[in-house]
Amino acid sequence: MSNTTTIVTNPDVRHDYVIIMEGRICNPNGDPNAGNAPRQLPNSHIYATPTSMSNRINQTAELLYGVSNLYHSGNNLDNIQQQYMKDKKTPADLMMDYWDRRGNGGLFASFGKDKKEVIDTGFRGIYRLYPSVSINIPSLIEQAVTSATTNSKGNRTMGNASYIDWVITKGTGTFNACINKQRNNIIDAEYMGQWLICLWHHAMQTASLQRGEWDLVECVIATHSTPYGNAQLSKISNLVSVNVDEQTQTHSIDLGTTPEGVTLTRLSDAIAGLQSKYPPIVNKLAVQ
Repeated sequence: MSNTTTIVTNPDVRHDYVIIMEGRICNPNGDPNAGNAPRQLPNSHIYATPTSMSNRINQTAELLYGVSNLYHSGNNLDNIQQQYMKDKKTPADLMMDYWDRRGNGGLFASFGKDKKEVIDTGFRGIYRLYPSVSINIPSLIEQAVTSATTNSKGNRTMGNASYIDWVITKGTGTFNACINKQRNNIIDAEYMGQWLICLWHHAMQTASLQRGEWDLVECVIATHSTPYGNAQLSKISNLVSVNVDEQTQTHSIDLGTTPEGVTLTRLSDAIAGLQSKYPPIVNKLAVQ
């Protein structure tokens, strides 16, 4: 394993992530309260929720590694939880069995119909992602859906779709090594390597979730020398400057001077080593 791969997949220390995304003629994250148009802040900047990014990562893991995700179409969460309790299994067992729960946590807060029988099963997520907000203010494009559909009354109708022309967003995330240690280090280097590979390749998902050209252009990984970290996430985010040129629709990324005890790594520089150490099973199937 290369030294860079070892650094960015060390589960014993905190890692922060500054995630830069680029979108062209796309809807990064639709707002159901606004006709599924791109989500907008009051200042007209668009944003994507951390849940949407987590879903992209988790579902990419299904494609690349053949893993099982708990929050998946067809899964009855209550039935799954009840079966685990009947089998005297723990929330940690559930986390290890389902790829998305292993890192995201967010398991059921409790189990049991009667308050006296409630068993605390809540697990906080070890990986945390935060909203990705645009650097520029993109133009919104309205497009009529040309294929006719039928509404609830059985009448034929036409729909609309909303897109943005070009956007660069910046978001953050973190890996909490302290929580991981409390759980006896259930997150290992292999899982972290797979997580980063799926973050890099999230655009390999189905078109319905991709919503156009919405791709990762860079992720800057800040690796701390301690489990609790050497600098706040806000300071890490400020180290990554994203400059955009609206006329040419191009961007550049500059990195500042790192605090003591923090190492910055561009995922674009580490991805080859990660894929070599933790190759997706689709590559193996292709060889066969």
